[in-house]
Amino acid sequence: MAAQAKLSSKNRNTTNNKNDPRNPRTVFIGNIPLSTKKKDILKLVFPFGSVESPRQRSVVVSPGKLPVGVARKLGKQLTGTTTNFYVVMETEESASACLELNGQEVDGRHIRVDLATPTNDTHCSVFVGNVPFGANEEKLRKVFE
Repeated sequence: MAAQAKLSSKNRNTTNNKNDPRNPRTVFIGNIPLSTKKKDILKLVFPFGSVESPRQRSVVVSPGKLPVGVARKLGKQLTGTTTNFYVVMETEESASACLELNGQEVDGRHIRVDLATPTNDTHCSVFVGNVPFGANEEKLRKVFE
């Protein structure tokens, strides 16, 4: 029985697998204000289609290593100013439609929306180095405007 529980748990966590069938339906949404909840993300992507699952990532909980939802319920301090979400849509078409949100402002921040498995075009990429630790995307946007 315990081995069966371990197996199902292991199979469930396939988000890092490059062959995961959910990958083409997964949308990355970055530079989201830390105060944003899952229900806000659901409202944001609802016009584009049904959502299978939203997952919040890249939030540091101080102190300790707790899931974000648990930390919020316990009243723990979340550090940082932004977070990221991975949203698995029901269809590939709805995931592609969500790309229209890229660059839109949410609570004063320009969000980044990409497919979770993007094709990197090196001709359209810029590396920006030697940036102060406290810099954020909004400050960089002002430099390039």
